[in-house]
Amino acid sequence: MLFGNATLRIGGKLIHSVTVVMPALNEERNLETAVENAVNLLTPYTSDWEILIFNDGSTDRTGEIADRLAASLPNVFAIHHERSLNLGGVYRAGIARAKKEYLIMLPGDNENGSDTVRRILDRAGEAEIIVPYVVNTGVRPWGRRTLSAAFVALINLLSGCQLRYYNGTVLHKTDRLRSVDFKTNGFGYQAEILVALIRSGSTYLEVGVELAQREKLGSSALRLRNFIQVAKFLTLLFMQRWRFPQKSALVNFR
Repeated sequence: MLFGNATLRIGGKLIHSVTVVMPALNEERNLETAVENAVNLLTPYTSDWEILIFNDGSTDRTGEIADRLAASLPNVFAIHHERSLNLGGVYRAGIARAKKEYLIMLPGDNENGSDTVRRILDRAGEAEIIVPYVVNTGVRPWGRRTLSAAFVALINLLSGCQLRYYNGTVLHKTDRLRSVDFKTNGFGYQAEILVALIRSGSTYLEVGVELAQREKLGSSALRLRNFIQVAKFLTLLFMQRWRFPQKSALVNFR
């Protein structure tokens, strides 16, 4: 049991405090388990954490469950959106409310495996940004793998960055996130943030993680609205590439 603002040393690293941003859209079946798993994941690292549940325009009992969890757990807070702001909009709102040193997004559908999140948290402090990349891409459908590879290749080409993945569960320093005025609300919001921070000189560390096999047949990454937003982001990236030179950054690859 941890008390006060204790900080634990994990593998020689220090985690002082962490904000979890948890988007939840019609997740009445998964939200409580997602919060429970997040608490269990955070406790070995630090006692100074908070979980911000964003009920993102749900039409089921997600909001009611979020309020109950917030009432029963002192470090859990429920924020309600009348209409969905999408992942990027929730992430932006989470940054604005975050009070801790680090920030990470863990979806309310409980998609992220515990081992994946631990591998990311274990590397906190080695760089300003901990960027996961998928090592077992075969668990995803062929179409999703192809689109993801094309997306990464395009961003690397246009930005001058050399990341292996842009849409994972990234661990950021909160103060650095607040320096980025990102515009993307859908698929690609994290890519816009990563490119901006890396081009401004932030250090980063890539960490290989494994994804669990998903039972869902569809993918939110394939929605038309996301394609449109990604196209806008890539166009903006292309324009910025030739207007602003990239600053040098200490880059770590693992």
